[in-house]
Amino acid sequence: LGSSLAHYGLFFLALTLGVKEVWFWQDNRFSLYRLNDSSSDYDSIEQSTFFPDLDFTLLATYIQPEAEPQAVRAFLQALRQQGSN
Repeated sequence: LGSSLAHYGLFFLALTLGVKEVWFWQDNRFSLYRLNDSSSDYDSIEQSTFFPDLDFTLLATYIQPEAEPQAVRAFLQALRQQGSN
């Protein structure tokens, strides 16, 4: 329930600010939401509208708060390798 309330508060803040897309990191995965202009609510989406080529599953494998600098370098290297294929 606590994370649901936190998400609700963040959704409200994002809506107030007119944020079109929101990403949450929870349980080792990303959840993405896009503002539905007709209902003024957020709908769950599978892929980012703003970063359609960003592989969130790949990115999630590199999220390790205790090893952030190394994870960023490894993720950038994986992106470069993907781009050369």
